[in-house]
Amino acid sequence: MGERTPRMKYWQNLKDLKLEFRSETGSRDNREYMKWLENKYGFRPTENIEGMLSDAYKVVDEKKFLVYILKYG
Repeated sequence: MGERTPRMKYWQNLKDLKLEFRSETGSRDNREYMKWLENKYGFRPTENIEGMLSDAYKVVDEKKFLVYILKYG
């Protein structure tokens, strides 16, 4: 696997997660999405200075993060 492949998969996962979030909540609010990711899947994507998501994240709950890994790879 090339170096870019995991990064591209991460970005695709964020898109898929956003669809899951919208389906569950009916919300389009990005702050709520970030809270939802943290509460449901145990990780927090890192934002850059402009408030845009970077390709880094912080695991805040290892058990929930494991569910994310099992579901989204």
